[in-house]
Parts: sequence; C-alpha cells; structure tokens
Amino acid sequence: MMTMLTEQNLSLIKNSARMEEPTSALPHLKHGATLRLVVSPQDEMLDALGEKVAEVHRCCVDDRLANLSTLEKLSNIERRMSSLLQGLESIPEDKLEMTKKIKDSERRSRYTQQQNTEVKMNILNYILLNKYHYIEEDVLFFLFFY
Repeated sequence: MMTMLTEQNLSLIKNSARMEEPTSALPHLKHGATLRLVVSPQDEMLDALGEKVAEVHRCCVDDRLANLSTLEKLSNIERRMSSLLQGLESIPEDKLEMTKKIKDSERRSRYTQQQNTEVKMNILNYILLNKYHYIEEDVLFFLFFY
C-alpha cells in the first residue's frame, strides 16, 4: 500500500510540475484573439484525484479546510497512516485478539437485535393488517344486514 501511495505521489509531482509551467511560454496573441483552454482527460483525472485526496485528508487527518497542495495533503495522509500502523504494531497480541472478539460480539449482538426488531415489525404489521381486515368485514356485515 505504501508503494502504491509513493507511486501516486511521484505521478502527482510530475504532473503538477508540468501544470505549473510559466505562462510566458505562450505565443503572443493578436488583439482580439481568444485563447481556448483544452482540458485533457488526464487533467480531468488529476482534478478528480485531487478532490479525493482532499476528501481523505479531511476525514483522516484534519477536518478543517486547508490551503495545502495535493502533494502536501498526500504527505500528511501518508504520515498519519504510518503513525497509525506503528500504533497498531505496538498493541500486544493478546489485547488485539480480545478487542477483535469484543467487536465481533458487538457486531453479532447488533445483527441479532436488528433481526429481532424486523421480526417484531413484521408481526405488528401482520396484526394491524388482519385487525383492519376484520374491522372491514364487520363494517361490511353491519352495512349488509342493517
């Protein structure tokens, strides 16, 4: 995973250097001429990646809006992941297993509770529908015979 992030960082560095070329390299335009900016699919992909990096940065590193470049955000994300992995490795194995068991137990308990709630709701709906059906039959019987 770290290799993949490093490769993405290098790719972003290369592409950002390409995008930051000085505008003096543009040829002189005649008065009244318009300059059309053509956006390539690669530029669109880089913008989308930049937005995703910003979203991950907000969720995992800092939820405030930051005026950091995409590379700085990636660097912060990588640093945060590294510290989390180091923290995970420092947890004793027996405590980690105990935590996993507790989490599994909680997950099973939530699932069972959800299933019980669904069964209760189905029973309640069945009772209400049947009660409505009986009331409807009584009204029809009453209207028919009176």
